[in-house]
Amino acid sequence: MTTTNTKKAKFALDELVLQLEIDREGRIIRRTRSMVQGEGKLENTLLSALYPDIRVATVNIPKQMEMHEEVRVHETMANFRHKGVEYVLAGASGSAKEGKFYFVDRKFSPVLGRRFPPLPVSNHVSGCPG
Repeated sequence: MTTTNTKKAKFALDELVLQLEIDREGRIIRRTRSMVQGEGKLENTLLSALYPDIRVATVNIPKQMEMHEEVRVHETMANFRHKGVEYVLAGASGSAKEGKFYFVDRKFSPVLGRRFPPLPVSNHVSGCPG
C-alpha cells in the first residue's frame, strides 16, 4: 500500500509543468503563483502518453528589457538547469509576445524535433532568443 501511494505521489509530481521565470539578471526563479486547476499539468496529455518521463517548463521573461538585460536573459534561456534537469527551448508560438516560452528536458529535444517541425519565430518579437 505504501509503495502504491509513493508511486502515485511521484507520478503526480513528475506530471507537473514547472512554472519558472527568468529575471532581468538572468536568474531562474520558481513562480509561486497559484495555478488554475488543470493548468500546468501533463496528466492525460498526448505528450505524457508518448513520452512519460518528459519534463516540461514554462518560462516567463520580462517584456521590456534594456539591452544588457536581454543578453543575460537570452544566455540563461540558451542553457539552463533546474533541479538537475537540463532544459532547452521547445517553442513559444504566439506566447512569445507575452514573454512566455516552453522548454523540455534536453534528452527529449531530438525526438520532439523530428516529430514536430519547428514553428517560425519572428525576429522582431522582443524576448525571442536567437
